[in-house]
Amino acid sequence: MEIRSGKDSLKEKLLYIVILFVCLGCIAKMIYDGRMELIRGQLDIGTIGAMLFFLFFITGMMKVTFFALTTANNIVYRLDARGITVINKSKKEKIIEWDKFKTKRIVHKGQGQLDKRTEETWKETNACAVFCPRRIKDSFMQSPFPVEAWSERISFLCAMFSGLPFIIMMWRCLFQRHDVIRIYLEDKREMCGENVFYGHVDKNYFVMKMAEWHIELEDNKPEEQIPM
Repeated sequence: MEIRSGKDSLKEKLLYIVILFVCLGCIAKMIYDGRMELIRGQLDIGTIGAMLFFLFFITGMMKVTFFALTTANNIVYRLDARGITVINKSKKEKIIEWDKFKTKRIVHKGQGQLDKRTEETWKETNACAVFCPRRIKDSFMQSPFPVEAWSERISFLCAMFSGLPFIIMMWRCLFQRHDVIRIYLEDKREMCGENVFYGHVDKNYFVMKMAEWHIELEDNKPEEQIPM
């Protein structure tokens, strides 16, 4: 079974490059302003705190953009009885055997409420197969879905504090390692060739192949998830 992600368009690549240069310009401006404040003797604790927060934000934006530009898209996963072969943009192949994965889990979207725009994006995707050489805790911080989808309590908190989803997204981008393989599953998904899927995979077919290869997956259904 082969799963191919989409390719970046030229406009998307140019947008990523522009964002990187803007972020670099903002960092340079912040360093210059900080130096001038230091020379004038006006650099206080509040200013330093604001600068550190701004640096945290800009660094996160740069990391997300750089990952999207270099790694996130145009990746191919080939699954067979041995394991998962990861093929990146430079056509380098890395085979990870099934017994190397300490996390093999199907994560469900959850019972939280999404806004209309987000719900439209995720309406066909209710589950995700997660594979990782590390043991990953099943929690809303590690979920492959929007944080609001985890539970009704979390979605209520996100509605109360509108910036919370963005903060959690930044935390994920800055502090989570990119060694997690996520394969999104849909109830009905057509193949684009012999055993080839683009983007998402048919859930029934995926589960059938896992059973055929004797791969046991954890399956935490929404009603079994811890609310927070």
